[in-house]
Amino acid sequence: MAFELSEEEKAIKKSVREFARKEFAPLVPQIEEENEFPPVVWEKLKELRIMGLLFEEEYGGVGSTFTSFIVAVEEIGQVCPPIANLPMEGIMTALALRRFGTDEQKKKYMIPLVKGEKRACWAFTEPSTGSDPRAFETRAVLDGDEYVFNGTKRFITGVFSADLVTLFAKTKGDRAGAFVAETDRAGFTPGRRERLMGMRGLATGDLILEDFRVPRENVLGKDDEGFKVLLEIEAESRIRSAALSLGMAQAALDEAVAYSKQRHQRGHPISEFLTIQWQLAEMAMKVEAARYLVYTCAYQRDQGKRIRKDSAIAKLFCSTTAREVASISLQVHGCYGYTKEFNIERIYRDVKLNEVAGGNADIQRVIIANELLR
Repeated sequence: MAFELSEEEKAIKKSVREFARKEFAPLVPQIEEENEFPPVVWEKLKELRIMGLLFEEEYGGVGSTFTSFIVAVEEIGQVCPPIANLPMEGIMTALALRRFGTDEQKKKYMIPLVKGEKRACWAFTEPSTGSDPRAFETRAVLDGDEYVFNGTKRFITGVFSADLVTLFAKTKGDRAGAFVAETDRAGFTPGRRERLMGMRGLATGDLILEDFRVPRENVLGKDDEGFKVLLEIEAESRIRSAALSLGMAQAALDEAVAYSKQRHQRGHPISEFLTIQWQLAEMAMKVEAARYLVYTCAYQRDQGKRIRKDSAIAKLFCSTTAREVASISLQVHGCYGYTKEFNIERIYRDVKLNEVAGGNADIQRVIIANELLR
């Protein structure tokens, strides 16, 4: 498929790259050291308007393409992957509201999310379910005009700072519903925060629901369409995850190229050694293949085409590629790459998340196979 970025998309890619390197890059050491985002990060994301790129102006958005959003994620991911991840649950919630929400829900919840005035978390995963939504234990029982939730969610990014939650729970037998609600209601309790290997600053933890009451009017779509909501929005989220992996892979390649030029052995930069050149070429090949997959999938989404299989392919390939490229890059750095003196140590820790989160690699293989066998 022959295509290229539009002039608008190229301009957005360039402006986000410049913004990220000027505004976000200086904050990386602080985030790594403190494992927290300084408040200025969210303000800068609002200034960049990353939350509104793919939403229409009537919702407070920019009105650009899905591809514009994807290249923005790629560019921020090259500089600081945790910052690129920070607004994503809010964007997923806004996507769910745009597709399944009522006009009143969009006005009340979607517009503040798109403008960056509110944050959200996406409460799907549970301690015993992993990537299998049909193994939910959390239930929503209708009591008059409210649903009452009881259960525990795990690995919920943004649960400690979210104003809103998109919540999935069993409603009718094995069928599930999707709901959006304020987090300041009684019964919504953030639990322990996970200690992550990488992605420093990204606050992920448990969500404990004890008689958490949500008005019936907060159902997204119908109260038994939760899996439909989940599958449609997760397909778009997989492209975002692939773009983030692409950004990290590109960063790992850039670090290897720069290091190979400055590191000398026997009076010569190691970039002159054939073995190093082979490693650089191997990384470049993988990165360009990943970029083609990501951009093609985003383009298909903009054309309104079905992306369930292609987004799974992109997420699987790009997350694997990022891990492989980061590993080769660290090898180019030698023992120095295993120290915190060089960025590759951080990148190496960060890349693994996308292979295990948002539907792990094996789940993507299942999705791809099921789509082929339909």
